[in-house]
Amino acid sequence: AKIPSSSYAAVKALPFVTFVGEYQPAYKISPRIGLEEIPVSEAVDAVTGQPKPWVFEVVLHNGVYLNDVLNELGRLRIFPREEEIVANEAATVLFLRTVPEAVPALALIPGVKWIAEKSYPQLLASATNPATIPMILQNNGVYTTVTANGWKLWNAGIDGSATGQIVTMMDTGLNTKMEHFSQDILNNGTVGASHRKVVGYDVYGGDQCVLDSSTTDSGHGTRTSQHAVGSISNMTTNPDTTHTPTINYDNGIARGAKVYFQDIGTSSGTLNVPFDLGPSITAAIGKGSFVQNYSWGTSTDTYDGVTSNLDTALVNNPNFVVTVACGN
Repeated sequence: AKIPSSSYAAVKALPFVTFVGEYQPAYKISPRIGLEEIPVSEAVDAVTGQPKPWVFEVVLHNGVYLNDVLNELGRLRIFPREEEIVANEAATVLFLRTVPEAVPALALIPGVKWIAEKSYPQLLASATNPATIPMILQNNGVYTTVTANGWKLWNAGIDGSATGQIVTMMDTGLNTKMEHFSQDILNNGTVGASHRKVVGYDVYGGDQCVLDSSTTDSGHGTRTSQHAVGSISNMTTNPDTTHTPTINYDNGIARGAKVYFQDIGTSSGTLNVPFDLGPSITAAIGKGSFVQNYSWGTSTDTYDGVTSNLDTALVNNPNFVVTVACGN
């Protein structure tokens, strides 16, 4: 905080203040620089085999002029691309590609508030057979074939159908042609509000799913979506006659709900997560969904820019819920 010299003594005397002093540039540098887990594809050039520049997440002080900071960066021969500058109501963040030796010089720029190494989300859910998940979630973590006892929520009529629930899944991709998400056993159907299971499918940094649940491009997202809303028992035309009784093959805890899918997966198996998740929440609400699931995260509990932007979006949308690697 900036404190007028006339208020120095009063602030120092406050009971909750333990230190008052000059704000040193080194305070801007995250102690986790050099400790983050970086994918090989981000660390090494696949063609030359040479190390790539490091990527740093640099947060600016509120109210600073972006051009002033960019001019200072230019003197260091660092030129962020337009897409590497993210600004919203919470903060302005730059993603800078440079050598780690440049960090002390970055900290000397007055407009810079915080410098951290960019973190890379990774998939976190297991590949457990999705058919067992609804029973485990309803039966206090215990699997049983006795549905009269184990299906505690479904037997009480709680399965997402009565309230028209829509769950937003942000993941690697969704195989919309498999039986748990197709219109019926013969037709994939057209994704949209009238589709049996999938109200929308948008690309959010990933590439379009190849519609194969066994690939890195969509396998994880398909399984997590199965855990959430997958079902076959509510096909009204051309029902599934192979898996009987069909109700035993409903593998989503909210089997009566639908899904809105946001694709962040790439064909190489990596994730391309938007830095600002706020627009994805706005899009979900536009589809009638107020629940969003992220079955991925970083290897540490670092409070980074993505997390900060997510908090801002949730404060602005108090009726929205996000679950993160939450057992889906």
